[in-house]
Amino acid sequence: MGKRSTFTGYLRARGNSANTGRTGPTPAPLLATLAVTVDPAATVGTATGKYLPSGAIIMRVTVVSAHTGGTAPLTDVGLTGNNDSIIDGAVATSNLEFDVGTGATTGVQVGVATTADLEVVGGTGGGTPGTGTAVVYITYTVVDDGALAD
Repeated sequence: MGKRSTFTGYLRARGNSANTGRTGPTPAPLLATLAVTVDPAATVGTATGKYLPSGAIIMRVTVVSAHTGGTAPLTDVGLTGNNDSIIDGAVATSNLEFDVGTGATTGVQVGVATTADLEVVGGTGGGTPGTGTAVVYITYTVVDDGALAD
């Protein structure tokens, strides 16, 4: 057996071990976290090669920054078509973390389901950037109808 398993679709907790025709706890999707490296000195909207699936709902964003220097460097992280829809103007040299509905730099896509598979993009959000990258951890769930055995 390999070290990794890759599959299409998403994981969800069953809720109980009873027969699928029995009423009981509703299946619920599990959280997933996508790690994306962005360069706050790159042109805004630079492709990362990482994608969120259709129906993804971002629940939390964590940034671990190794970006140093510059003059008031800011960074934007978003999805194809909206360059700052996840992080809008965060200080590029700082670590940060926010949940749905919190954080001064929360973008419009946080807490809202995507309608297609979309690539994560990143880059400068203003100021004069320094050097180094930041890893953005995007924790998300997916839209799920809660139907048993589907």
